[in-house]
Amino acid sequence: MSSLQTPSLHYAIYILSVIAVVTVVFAGVAAAETTVGGTVVIDEGETVADRTIIGSTVVINGTVDGDLEIYGGDVHVTETGGVDGIVRVYGGSVRIDGAVDGNALAYGGSVTLGETGTVDRTYGGVGSSLTIDGVVGGDAILLGGTVTLQQNAFVDGSLFYTGEFVDDGGTIDGSVTPISELALVPPLALFQPLFQLLMFLLALLVGLVLLSLVPTVADAASDRLTAEPLGIIKTGLLATAVSVASILLFSVLIVGIPVAIAVVLITLTFAWFASIYVRYAVGHWLLSYTSLDNRYLSLFVGVTSIALLGLIPYMGWVFEFLVLLLGAGLLGRGVVLIRAGVHKSGATSFR
Repeated sequence: MSSLQTPSLHYAIYILSVIAVVTVVFAGVAAAETTVGGTVVIDEGETVADRTIIGSTVVINGTVDGDLEIYGGDVHVTETGGVDGIVRVYGGSVRIDGAVDGNALAYGGSVTLGETGTVDRTYGGVGSSLTIDGVVGGDAILLGGTVTLQQNAFVDGSLFYTGEFVDDGGTIDGSVTPISELALVPPLALFQPLFQLLMFLLALLVGLVLLSLVPTVADAASDRLTAEPLGIIKTGLLATAVSVASILLFSVLIVGIPVAIAVVLITLTFAWFASIYVRYAVGHWLLSYTSLDNRYLSLFVGVTSIALLGLIPYMGWVFEFLVLLLGAGLLGRGVVLIRAGVHKSGATSFR
């Protein structure tokens, strides 16, 4: 059988990564007018449609008839300005002295609601800096970061927060409640066994699919792990370092947090899929001490063994991390494994 001529796995990874990043960052942007860099002023009396700001300085004296999204930009909605929809901030800086008819939400950025500013609905942030000196028509919610309630602030709803709350004399019509005190859901510990069971079954299901479609790649991965486990770990560490560096890089660019989140999700997803081969290799190694010789049994034994090791108190996470690290190492050597698997497909292997 002829060997594989192109690095299919790497091409697939690159393509999926690009698709995921573009989807996360630019979903909905195509339908809005986008401003990248420079300075833009929307004059008083002027009305524009949905607007996306990327790394720009924008002064809104007029009206945005729709949503306003800011990626790393610097935006000022003046006293004569307004936004008829939702304001979303991703790592940018926004000051609102005018009116926002919808929500004002920040993800890692900073939003200041000035004394003359109003937000008709929810005013909230995740890992953000929020300042309230105007009127909020709904609740104010902070998940990590700092929320400052200044003297002229009025919140018609309640304030829920986790992080730092600075009260400089504003008024909150409802309650002020740290989110840790809310008992809205059962303790997470109740869901842990169910989650572990679902992940166990998912690993088995994914492994069965991979074995059915590309069994020789699993054999090649097992052989590689057995032959040079330290080399695979080194590759995994390198892949992890590159991923962390990419996340840090994207975090400081103008597109910021959305791309960083996409990189995290892509990295973890691919590493987990590759870790299925690590579980298979563990099962294959354990069965090598017996007379049993079956791919599917190797998968079951490997997945079960790793699941049991993960239950060990204080040490379970170490085994799970090691499996992910080995998975990242296998992912980094994906082309070699595919080629080895294709070459091996012509030879007799265990069933």
